Amino acid sequence: MLHVVSTLTAAMGPLTCPATVGSYGAACTAAVLTAVTLPWIGSTFHAAATGIPSNALVLAVTGSAPVEIPLSLVLPQGVSGCDLLVTPDFVDLVLPAAGTAEAEVALPNSASLVGQVFDHQFVPLEFDVLGNLTAVMSSNALMLTIGAF
Repeated sequence: MLHVVSTLTAAMGPLTCPATVGSYGAACTAAVLTAVTLPWIGSTFHAAATGIPSNALVLAVTGSAPVEIPLSLVLPQGVSGCDLLVTPDFVDLVLPAAGTAEAEVALPNSASLVGQVFDHQFVPLEFDVLGNLTAVMSSNALMLTIGAF
């Protein structure tokens, strides 16, 4: 009987896997990204950043791997020292309120996602009063492991 249980456990993988969040890279502005919830299968992961300029829109970037691309090489408005730290596999536009931006990522209830890693970062786009793009900045990034309980 014990042999069958250990075989099933080995075939199914671990019965539980903790969801984890780690921060990497440095925000080049006051925008600091944190996880509001953990990334569990069958739930919605929530992240929030504070320190967003009042005249900005935010790109919530979700990707499958970390990268390090200076934004000043991509756009002339890229602020020196600001880097894209996440592959831009999915990009959502977020409207900040009172200096805070929030985004969410729906995680299907699929066992194949357990243990998978994804990355998340905010890229604030600052505009002047005429609507011209004046600065492209970046937050720190989060590396997340999808868990199950």
